[in-house]
Amino acid sequence: MVDFLYKHNGWAFSSEFIHRTTNDPLTENEEGNIRYVYKGHGENYQLSYLWKKNYELALRYTHLMPQDQIYELAPKRREYTLGASKYIKGHRLKLQTDVSYLQSDWITDANPDTNAWQWRFQIEAGI
Repeated sequence: MVDFLYKHNGWAFSSEFIHRTTNDPLTENEEGNIRYVYKGHGENYQLSYLWKKNYELALRYTHLMPQDQIYELAPKRREYTLGASKYIKGHRLKLQTDVSYLQSDWITDANPDTNAWQWRFQIEAGI
């Protein structure tokens, strides 16, 4: 895993890259149910700007790519996200929302490719 963060005058850029491997990512129980450990890599990039009144706007791009044995169980995935945050009392209280467009591309024809929208809202409270 490698990550990077740069901040300057309200701007921030972060990126992450992770690669996970295993010799045998698949397990099967007595009933024949198959489970897997994710094998592959992922990357995430975010560009954001924080205004002096503690409002933040962010753009994110995420890409996940499964490998080998889990192709049929996990899709290749891309996410495009627009997020907004409001920090209250420093970072003790944060209101955050984002909307994402998700693209899931299956390597095999067993599952159809799917695209979807996702909206999230969260409140984070610290002590």
